Amino acid sequence: MRLHRILCAVAVVAVVATPLAAGIKAMSLPELMDITADTLSVRILETSTHATEIDGERMVYTKLTVAGESMRTGEGVSTDVIFWGSHDVSDDYMLSEM
Repeated sequence: MRLHRILCAVAVVAVVATPLAAGIKAMSLPELMDITADTLSVRILETSTHATEIDGERMVYTKLTVAGESMRTGEGVSTDVIFWGSHDVSDDYMLSEM
């Protein structure tokens, strides 16, 4: 049992002592497009916020209606994007998950 604890301790020390490298890579638009499923260039046509109550807590969602085109294929796109939160002062809900 003692040998098991010592081996576990050695393994933990080895993992903690392993150097990690992280960085930010500068990318051009073509490089970025190579690693993404798709990217859209759109205009926001309409915004609205919707409030609901869930388990006694007020929740606010923002809906954006957007239209534009795919930067990968050039095809047109028109859709709604909905996210939790709002930046609208009148909502009294200054939180956004966007």
